Amino acid sequence: MVIKIKLPRIPKYKINSRGLTGFLKKIIFLSLITLGVLTLLSMVFWYFERTVNPEMNPLTAIFLNVIFLISGAEFFPQTAGGKMILILSIFTGIIFLSSVISSILSFELKGGKIMERIFEEHIVICGWDERVRTIIKELDSPHIKHRRPLVVIAPIERPKELDKDVGFVSGDPTVDNDLKKANIEKAWGAIILSDRKGSEPDAKSILTGLAIGYLNKHVYTVVELCDSKNIHHLKHAEVDEIICSQDIGVYLMVESMFTHKLSKLIGELLTFQVGNEIYKIPAPKDCINASVTKALFKLKKEKNVILIAVEKNGKIITNPEGDYKIEEGNHLFVIAEKEPAW
Repeated sequence: MVIKIKLPRIPKYKINSRGLTGFLKKIIFLSLITLGVLTLLSMVFWYFERTVNPEMNPLTAIFLNVIFLISGAEFFPQTAGGKMILILSIFTGIIFLSSVISSILSFELKGGKIMERIFEEHIVICGWDERVRTIIKELDSPHIKHRRPLVVIAPIERPKELDKDVGFVSGDPTVDNDLKKANIEKAWGAIILSDRKGSEPDAKSILTGLAIGYLNKHVYTVVELCDSKNIHHLKHAEVDEIICSQDIGVYLMVESMFTHKLSKLIGELLTFQVGNEIYKIPAPKDCINASVTKALFKLKKEKNVILIAVEKNGKIITNPEGDYKIEEGNHLFVIAEKEPAW
C-alpha cells in the first residue's frame, strides 16, 4: 500500500527592491550627513589640539574621533575646545543612532518589507469596501479543500485590519502595471467588485475585466455589475461570470414572497460559515454511465451529499431526469457540509 502525504506549499519570497531602495537611500543620506558633521568637528578639534600636540594632523584627528565613538577607547583632549568638540561628537553619534532606529521603526510601521511574498495560483480581489472582509473570511474557510493565497488591489493604503497573510497592492486595478504588481499573470482567479461609491461603478468593473483578460486569458474572473444593461460590454472580455447584485436581490425578494424562508435557505447555501454549501465536483468514476437516480442514492449514502445539477459541455442541467446518464467529463453540482473528496 502506498501512502501519499501532501506537504503544504512553501511560500516564495523575493527582495522588495522598491521598498528596500527607499529605506537604504534614507540610511545613506543620514550616514553622509553624520560623516560630514564628524569631519567638520574633527577639523575644529585639530585646530584646538594642534597647539599642544604639534604631531597631530587633520587625518589623525578624524581617526581619533571615529575610534573614540566606535570603541570608547580612552582618549583625553588637552584643551577645553577639544573637550567641547568631543562632547559634540558624542551627541552627533547619539542623534545618528536614534535617527537610524527611528527610520527602521517607521519603515516597519508603514508596512515596509525587505522581503515580499511571490503570489502564484492565487485569487486577486479588485476593490475595497466592507464586503472584502466577508469575501476573505469565506475564501479562507476550512470547508474549502483547496484554499488559495489572496491578494487585494485597491487605490488606498493597506488597511490596518487586513491579515498579514493577505497580499496587498496599493494601485488601480484598471492599470496594467498595477495588476502586474499583484502578479495577475500567474493568478488562478479574480473577483472584481463594483465601486459603489463611484459615479460610474460598472465602467470601472468593465475596464478592470478587460485589463485582466488581456494580461491573463486563463484566470477565472467573476465580475460584479450594478446594472444588467451593461452586460453586453463584457461580451468580448475574457470574463467567466457576471454577477448583477441588484437583480439577484430583486429576484430573491420576489421568490421569498411565495416560497417562505427561501432567503434563509439560500443564505446558508451561499456561505461557508454555516451549514451546507453548493460545490462543483468532477463526476466520480463509479457514477459515470450511471443514471441520475442511481448516482443520487449512491452519493447520499456514501458521502451524504445531494445531487442537484449536472454540467455537460458548459451547459447546466438543473434537476435532470432520473434516467439521465452521467458521462465522463461531466461535472456535478452537489449540496454538502464540506467539499467532497474522492
